[in-house]
Amino acid sequence: MSCLLIQIVVFLQNDPFKASVCRQRVLCRSLAGNPVYLLTITSHDNDDDSKVSYTARASPLTESTR
Repeated sequence: MSCLLIQIVVFLQNDPFKASVCRQRVLCRSLAGNPVYLLTITSHDNDDDSKVSYTARASPLTESTR
């Protein structure tokens, strides 16, 4: 994960209310052995049956992309 994204997730996990709706875990490992994170954000509203799923991929900067 990018440095800013890691900072945001740590901030969310340090807040008890936000941490109750935001969870992070390692889903698997990449071919290079790096962790692939799964970030789950839920709602306290149990009556809402709507669900949204987003996927994203953050690739590290390399010399050719700078």
